[in-house]
Amino acid sequence: MKKPTEDTTTVLILKNGALGALVNFQLQFEKALTALKIRDTHLDKNGTPDLETKELLNESARFKKEFILKPVARLLEEHPAHPWFSCVKGIGNENIAKVVSLIDIERAPSISALWKYAGYAVVDGKADRPKKGEKLTFNKTLKTMCYRVGVSLLKAHGISKAKGGTKFGEYYEKAMAEETRKIEAQGKKIADVADIPKGKEEEYVNSLHVHNRAFRKMIKLFLGCLWMYWRKAEGLALRDPYPVEKLGHTTVIQPEEMVDR
Repeated sequence: MKKPTEDTTTVLILKNGALGALVNFQLQFEKALTALKIRDTHLDKNGTPDLETKELLNESARFKKEFILKPVARLLEEHPAHPWFSCVKGIGNENIAKVVSLIDIERAPSISALWKYAGYAVVDGKADRPKKGEKLTFNKTLKTMCYRVGVSLLKAHGISKAKGGTKFGEYYEKAMAEETRKIEAQGKKIADVADIPKGKEEEYVNSLHVHNRAFRKMIKLFLGCLWMYWRKAEGLALRDPYPVEKLGHTTVIQPEEMVDR
């Protein structure tokens, strides 16, 4: 997929038909709604509340539910990957719609290409991130939406943990355990940043960094499963993930292995 710009992002959203058009409208609507909420907060702080602003906020919530979220839910049922992602606990219609509407699956010939476009590639041994003075090499909005999906996946795991949890939640926990073993094998300890003794920073790893690594792995697995199921449903060519194709790995987690329902 080509390097994203604001124009190409809009084109990608609109290419995904009525669902893309609705999501594109929703993203713009939410920006305006945020500005309205900020105005309401400032007016309240100044002791000059505006009843018309509050009424508009109330009506906006109803409008979003009736004229955006309901049609989005209906249109998602027609998406090629719906039979898969609808069976994953934690995948809500609003978040997944914002993910699939930002992807042109035909122009992502490999899982690695989708990871790169979503901002989850590894560049020079580090996670891809914005660089000052340089154009983004990934779709910032898509990366944000994937993060929201990841948060939702973990919430669902926490809620259902007493009943066994979820597949993606289990994967996250395994990734956390793996990262912990690697760090301990280096003779280092894991602690919250506030608990790391001064002068001994080199002996510790911030627990948030460990979480972020496992979290990224979980999101990349989700994107990989989405790519495989969606491409297969569309009758498009499939390729093995990079570790299998280039590094000799033999295990590929299939989308069907990661469903909860």
